[in-house]
Amino acid sequence: MNLVLLPGLNNTTAVWTPLTSQLAALGLDSGAITAIECSDLPSVEAIAADLLVDLPAKFYLCGFSFGGYVALAMQALAPERVAGLILVNTSAIADSEKTATFRRNAIKKAEAGQHEEMMLSQLPFFFDKSSLDNTKLQSSFLDMLREYGANRFINHTLACIARPDSTARLPTLATKTLVISAAGDRLIPPDLQKKMAQEIPGASYETIQKCGHMLPIERPTELAAVIFKWLKAQA
Repeated sequence: MNLVLLPGLNNTTAVWTPLTSQLAALGLDSGAITAIECSDLPSVEAIAADLLVDLPAKFYLCGFSFGGYVALAMQALAPERVAGLILVNTSAIADSEKTATFRRNAIKKAEAGQHEEMMLSQLPFFFDKSSLDNTKLQSSFLDMLREYGANRFINHTLACIARPDSTARLPTLATKTLVISAAGDRLIPPDLQKKMAQEIPGASYETIQKCGHMLPIERPTELAAVIFKWLKAQA
């Protein structure tokens, strides 16, 4: 069983390190887990096509936030290769004009050298309030942010703005799917994620409590337990 993990916006593959450790501890072969960076391209379809070139013939695919947008694009391009889809704190809908405008302003700030400052000012929106005093957690986020960089942020934000709305194809999505939300996600509300799961035939849905948008590093133990249980049920 090959499991491919895609990180979110402003995240490197380090966002998955706590999860992969937990999955290995539960008994999932660590050699079968691959975390990959999303290509530095301004289109989710282009990123999806680029990543598919080097991936196995068949694999389970887990996308977090922006990685979920790419995962849906990959499934659309090669449904026969995606054995199962895990969507974590993500959405199938396209950006509203309000959100797109917010993103365009963020791009302008990043181009002006304010990427790190801008993201740090938004920390309360990324984490549950119970995690805001966790200096280790904030430090790991900052390390990823600096490695990720402004150029990749700009391209991936352009990809977010341009991505298609995938809701119309959810009722015909034949891939086994697990949707996982965080109860305190302020960026992509759990109700929106639950609705997405309800529109996918046979999809499973789980919510993890006391957690914000940064679920993979905020609650890796709980996330690993949900993913491991679902993967075992697919075997």
